[in-house]
Amino acid sequence: MSPCCVSHQGEGAKVSSNTAPGHKHCALFNSRPPLPFGSTFIFLMELSVVIDIGNDWCKAGLGGKNYPTIAVPEVIGYQSFPENPGPSNPQTRKIVGFNNLALMKELPTEFPIVRGQVKNWEAMETVLTYAFESLGIKTEDHAILVTGFLSHRASHRMKLLEVMMETFNVPSLYIGELAELCLYGSGILTGLVVHSGPGLTCITPVFNGKADYTYADVFQMAGIDISLLLHKALFNQEMDSNNLPQVLSMNSIKEMTCYVSRNPSQKGPAIDPIPNFSGTTVLPDGKIIRMTKELCTYPDIFFQTSQHDFPSLDLSSKIIKSILNCKAEERAILASHVVLSGGNTLFPGFPERLKWELNATRPLWFPADVVSKPNRVCLSWVGASILSCLSNFESHCVTKMEYGESEALIASLD
Repeated sequence: MSPCCVSHQGEGAKVSSNTAPGHKHCALFNSRPPLPFGSTFIFLMELSVVIDIGNDWCKAGLGGKNYPTIAVPEVIGYQSFPENPGPSNPQTRKIVGFNNLALMKELPTEFPIVRGQVKNWEAMETVLTYAFESLGIKTEDHAILVTGFLSHRASHRMKLLEVMMETFNVPSLYIGELAELCLYGSGILTGLVVHSGPGLTCITPVFNGKADYTYADVFQMAGIDISLLLHKALFNQEMDSNNLPQVLSMNSIKEMTCYVSRNPSQKGPAIDPIPNFSGTTVLPDGKIIRMTKELCTYPDIFFQTSQHDFPSLDLSSKIIKSILNCKAEERAILASHVVLSGGNTLFPGFPERLKWELNATRPLWFPADVVSKPNRVCLSWVGASILSCLSNFESHCVTKMEYGESEALIASLD
């Protein structure tokens, strides 16, 4: 960890294969036995800790709960102390935590995760340290299950293993696949998970609890892109994605005013998902702006549309393509279990628009259905919470002993 201090002014926000070269011990993950989906569930008395490393919030809590206990913004503020220099006194301290967002608006900030990739592990360690301390736990006493980690690169997963074992001294670690745990949290074993968060949108088929990345797709079209477009349209200048006030303002606008419009060719009366919206909104800094219908429907970029002058994701076509690439006998059940996850799927009208488009032309020759759970913003955490309570969960983890033995093996080979 950095010698810089971590500010603790307030708690986190409360919320109701092959081994890569140079990382031979990555085989530890590949040698794990299959997850116990479909088995008889026997629950543990001792609870593990579940951490969801998203792209904007680090959600944490003890396993067995229906919701995470805390959510820590994944942003770091750097506060300088030029009046107190010297090698024994850090000149900069790191500010973290939900209650410190107002202070961080006045400081240089950094977002440690960009487009699903951890860009600054030291900053990420600071966020994790704050989360563990806010939970009031000793990490060496609990098995840890990490989910929400979208990178499938062996080097990134091995770095996460290293941080947990060496910095936090955890006794055992399991890195869960987000798509698998989203289905688990939905009570489904086979389906197609559509996860769309701040940095990435992912489409992943899951069969009997196991994700098949052969037919998966990842797109860099997500919530941050809507923010960038809104900021450009409203202020005629590019948004600085590391500028916390700008990011928070755009997030506030999206949550209060944006929605997905109904397909223009859909029969029936047009329904405004936000009928009482006056068209004006107030930003956190007090500035009043006017949101036109065109601006409010910027989330339409997730669907095929010619309304705007920027490319769209055409999500329904991508989903259909993914399903058709799978085995014929699996297509019907995948189409009938399209499970939504992530904050972008919370835009009013998103589930309805997706279901309508999937069924509009019946390219699959069977009906499609969209599963949109109310808790889908933390669905993978819920699935991980359930998994962490099974009696055989720890047999699927990498233990401290296994990690130490693999490090010794690597040293002997170098």
